[in-house]
Amino acid sequence: MAETVQSNKPVVGTLTLVYDHHVPNLAQKLTEVQHTAGAMVLAATMSTLDHHYCLEVILMKAGARRCGRLPTGCGRCAEWS
Repeated sequence: MAETVQSNKPVVGTLTLVYDHHVPNLAQKLTEVQHTAGAMVLAATMSTLDHHYCLEVILMKAGARRCGRLPTGCGRCAEWS
């Protein structure tokens, strides 16, 4: 994998998140991160797991280095709430 990232070859992947949907503005901020990523995000789907938690799967396609940056953006969502 490190070799692929170094060469920045095109990759496809998923980012899977489980989050508490009662955290204020978190879902909106996750959507903003996806919109900022632009064409790299092919699709996203969300499912309610229970009263508190949602599962979100984001499908991505881009150069390996760029795909690796989206989880960092999502990680910052927790800091924004």
